[in-house]
Amino acid sequence: MVKDTKHEYYYNGLVFFGRRFITAVILVMLRGYSYFQIIFLAYLQTAYMIYIGLTRPMELRTQNNDEMKQEICVMLCIYHLFMFSDWLSTVSAYATYNTGWSFCAVVFLVIIQGIYRMLKQTIKGLKLKWK
Repeated sequence: MVKDTKHEYYYNGLVFFGRRFITAVILVMLRGYSYFQIIFLAYLQTAYMIYIGLTRPMELRTQNNDEMKQEICVMLCIYHLFMFSDWLSTVSAYATYNTGWSFCAVVFLVIIQGIYRMLKQTIKGLKLKWK
């Protein structure tokens, strides 16, 4: 849930939508240039992480921390994409294979974190309901 005590927190939805729109534009307009796509996505992700760090748009500190953890994982995934682009043509197949497994591990951690948060909130809600 987003805070509503300051007017800049109302921009969170606009920033979120704008980030998605710019990502789509980057992917469509730079279709043949995968390395430029990855670089611009990394810049966009860095700007969003700075925005989240400065405005702290969620109500609770834990929600802001969880959001930042997820954004760090997205940044790690973007950095992994460099290994799969045409930019690094000298990378061995073995290194690319291991990077793929590392990429899967980061995605797995994001999924586990989401499941943990969901279960934690569900248990908390059931405890409140049964009291």
